[in-house]
Amino acid sequence: MRVHAAPSCVWRRGLKYERRRTVPRREGHIRMIRLNLVLLLAVLVSAMYLVGVQYDSRRLFFELDKAHSEATRLETERERLQVEKRAQATPARVERLAREKLQMRLASPGVTTYVSYSAPAIGEDEPLAARPASAAKKVNR
Repeated sequence: MRVHAAPSCVWRRGLKYERRRTVPRREGHIRMIRLNLVLLLAVLVSAMYLVGVQYDSRRLFFELDKAHSEATRLETERERLQVEKRAQATPARVERLAREKLQMRLASPGVTTYVSYSAPAIGEDEPLAARPASAAKKVNR
């Protein structure tokens, strides 16, 4: 069994063969290094972009969740205020407040005052305050 040496061994093929082969190899090697660097740069840029997009996505999701909870809170508050409004506007409560705070009472024919209005005659264009006291019409009770 014969053992073959690797093609890169200098002692097997000779120094001249190695020098001739390394020049094209280095150009290809440099191209591969450049390609690897470009690909590495592309991977790093896409990774940074992905991190930024994920950060924005999480931030927007948090804001959306916050807006949903605020909407729920406002809807609950609106319903509470609707119930309170209905409770405040009952006829019995309105009548009680009118009697107690405004000193109002039910209308009866004995305390009702009727006022009649008559259109001013032609020549009575001056205001009522400018007329003499005798010219003002009196209201009968």
